Amino acid sequence: MLLRQGGRLPSLQAQVFQLSAYSTEARMSRKGFTLVELLVVTGVIALLIAVLLPALGMARESARRTQCASNLRTLAIGVLLYAQDNHNAFPGIGTDPQQPSDWIYFSPWNGYPYDTFANGKIYRYIKNESIYRCPSDLWQTRQSVGGYSDFIRGPYKYSYIINSLSAGIARYACCLISDQARYNGVRNPSEKILFLEGNPTTMIDACWVPPPNPGSFTNDLGDHHDRSGVAPGLGRANVVFLDTHVEFDGPAFVHDPAHYNPY
Repeated sequence: MLLRQGGRLPSLQAQVFQLSAYSTEARMSRKGFTLVELLVVTGVIALLIAVLLPALGMARESARRTQCASNLRTLAIGVLLYAQDNHNAFPGIGTDPQQPSDWIYFSPWNGYPYDTFANGKIYRYIKNESIYRCPSDLWQTRQSVGGYSDFIRGPYKYSYIINSLSAGIARYACCLISDQARYNGVRNPSEKILFLEGNPTTMIDACWVPPPNPGSFTNDLGDHHDRSGVAPGLGRANVVFLDTHVEFDGPAFVHDPAHYNPY
């Protein structure tokens, strides 16, 4: 408040001086943050970060899992389109050495045409190479699976493997893609697995042989989306069935013959 001098208002210079003095006094009486308050704020921020970062990571992985499931469904549709155009026959599984009917061409060491991805039999239906890879799969750094001398020339750099058999390999007669199986002869197609995510540490080629059949691995699932306290390959993974629906299943379900045997 401005004070009157002798009943009169002070001069303009006096008013400015009084206002300046009041402002200075107000600033001096105002307190800053104490050390304790700053520590409390810092602690709260650190706590929020610790809570939110895992949640954000889970959300990202959930989105990748959804994209992976979409990829598998697209591949299943590609195989069904191939079967429709080839008298209900399934494409070959893609083992080494590769065969002309293989669903995917992945082995440059086998020469032409297997050195060119675009020559694979379902490429005409699915041309986007990223569809053949799970977004959680670190395929760029993948190494050849140890103990397989025919694969010292290079690893299988895709994420999905097909329920077996290419023509002429009798040991895979257990499975969906076999000499004995055609699309129109499979019983309960909604219960039969067509593709699954492969485990990079046991995935030597583009086919899946379920245990206990010869050439199989018990840790064959690429469980990128489920590492809940189990060893790699023993968690759950995306699998797509012959009717193109996708589930998130574990080894006990996947290795049940009711889910891979066509009959």
